[in-house]
Amino acid sequence: MRHVEKALNRYHLENYLEEQSPYIQIENAEEGTKEPPVVKFTLQADSIQEVGENGLQPIELLKYVKCYFESLDKEFPSKETAFTILKLEEAINWQLARQLVWERENKSK
Repeated sequence: MRHVEKALNRYHLENYLEEQSPYIQIENAEEGTKEPPVVKFTLQADSIQEVGENGLQPIELLKYVKCYFESLDKEFPSKETAFTILKLEEAINWQLARQLVWERENKSK
């Protein structure tokens, strides 16, 4: 299994998703081919309040990329990759904090 698939499986597990996300698709995932895998992300267009959910929030990209680096680090461990994972976790936490502040501010309106 290629790292892009391992990352997607881990992303689904870590986010308690029972179904494949329709907003992340992998092409050329078969091992043994010379074609590189292609990961396609559909990003949210406009606010969910206006148009409904039609894509991923940017934080979901960070979560997938973190899972990808974790897959790489499991097979090819390095301190640089471990540090990258740490910084991605920091970025995710900052975005979660921003989301909480936004929700708190907009609840009172």
